[in-house]
Amino acid sequence: MIKPTGYSILVVDDEDIMRNGLCEPLTALGFDVRGAASAEEALKLLDEREAHIVITDLRLPGMTGMQLLSRVLEKKPATAMLVMTAYGSVETAVDAMKKGAFDYITKPFSFDEIQIMIEKMSEKLDLVIENEKLKTELKGKYRLSNIIGKSKKMQAMYELIEKVSSSAATVIIYGESGTGKELTASAIHYSGQRVNKPYIKLNCAALPESLLESELFGYEKGAFTGALARKAGKFESAEGGTIFLDEIGDIVPEIQVKLLRVLQEKEFMRVGGVTPVRVDVRIICATNANLVEKVKAGKFREDLYYRLNVIPIYIPSLRERKEDIPLLINHFIAKFNSENNKKFKKVSDEVLKLFFNYDWPGNIRQLENTMERIIVLNDDDLVTKDMITPDLMAEFNTVSAAGANPGGFIKTPGQASDFYQSRSFNAPAAVVDDGTAKNNTGSSQQAVSGVNALNIAPLAPLEEVERAHIARALKILDWNLSKTARSLKIDRKTLYLKIEKYKIEKEVY
Repeated sequence: MIKPTGYSILVVDDEDIMRNGLCEPLTALGFDVRGAASAEEALKLLDEREAHIVITDLRLPGMTGMQLLSRVLEKKPATAMLVMTAYGSVETAVDAMKKGAFDYITKPFSFDEIQIMIEKMSEKLDLVIENEKLKTELKGKYRLSNIIGKSKKMQAMYELIEKVSSSAATVIIYGESGTGKELTASAIHYSGQRVNKPYIKLNCAALPESLLESELFGYEKGAFTGALARKAGKFESAEGGTIFLDEIGDIVPEIQVKLLRVLQEKEFMRVGGVTPVRVDVRIICATNANLVEKVKAGKFREDLYYRLNVIPIYIPSLRERKEDIPLLINHFIAKFNSENNKKFKKVSDEVLKLFFNYDWPGNIRQLENTMERIIVLNDDDLVTKDMITPDLMAEFNTVSAAGANPGGFIKTPGQASDFYQSRSFNAPAAVVDDGTAKNNTGSSQQAVSGVNALNIAPLAPLEEVERAHIARALKILDWNLSKTARSLKIDRKTLYLKIEKYKIEKEVY
């Protein structure tokens, strides 16, 4: 005997004996069951309240069971439909399954048989609900808002992602290791029109040449030793959806030719195959390599480069957007507090200064790992300097020797720095000690240079820098709190609280 599920059942049959013979015992078992004598009555009941499982006879007066099947699945595709048919109408029942019915059962049948069918349909519905739940979680996990950053370079990138997501154009993402290329690719897929289709990811550098081809394109039975059956590749698995190819710059010329064919002809050949396989797949790829230099060196096909470089997206390194560090820190504190049952609230000013003045060659991934290590190994509400491990402190205390381009990513002409030139930003004055920082808060204000323009020590605590900056803004805008808050990009309440905190007085300034 099966246990009742939370799924409601609708039984449709014009014969009272058959309809009641199902409804009454199922109700007695605890199921939520309703009955209808015709397809028209069934549709009315479904308008009032949905049913997760519909058991219907194919032969009905007026609208047929097949027509009911089509109407129900058109409105509610996830409905589990079971059709009842006479012995001589099995062919019709099979046709119903081709149109979306879960299964069919031939009259006469026992109550045990119908219970088994209901159990199977309930399991199917469990899977459907679980899949929808996973899809919702993935959409949430990879939505655009989960890419943290308010800097101008990141805002420009957000705008581009939003424009690109709704198209089917090929995208290539450039960026150093650890900048979030995979997260960006996922955001494009889950924000686009193919969100309900497959999203397949493959790191091209993680597989040897001999395996990469069969992983991408699949193989036929007998194509090589061990190929005991046909296997679909990543492109076939991604049909209708998106394929993300990471480290695209590492693929060998032989596979580059096959990838070019997919981009040009929308088809490919399985390994050992003789028949082309057509696919509708959007391609997003990523690299930290200089593809232009690889083209010049003959290591990357020029025609493939231009096919891939339809819409380039350049992810700035963390050292290029240091004003996003506080946002990222808060995000990681919340994340790792939740995962480790910790209660950290913030980092100390001393730690924040260290973080700002470090180049983070491993980018966001390195910052994330650093915050995770600190939170896992300590119990407090404030991240302090003594929680930083000696190896990382040694890096903080050493002037970076990586120059202007640590991390190995070489910008190609017309890429990141040129692309974002009109959206350039200056790092916060608190973390710049080269006398080059500028502030342009108003047309009447003269350009000021460096931290010392605030009349404070070059390596002053961040709170002291913030106090001086707010005081200067208030003076320039004649203590108009609304204008000052807008200029500083904070709300009026926050500005008022900071004035109180730092005891800034108008008559002094």
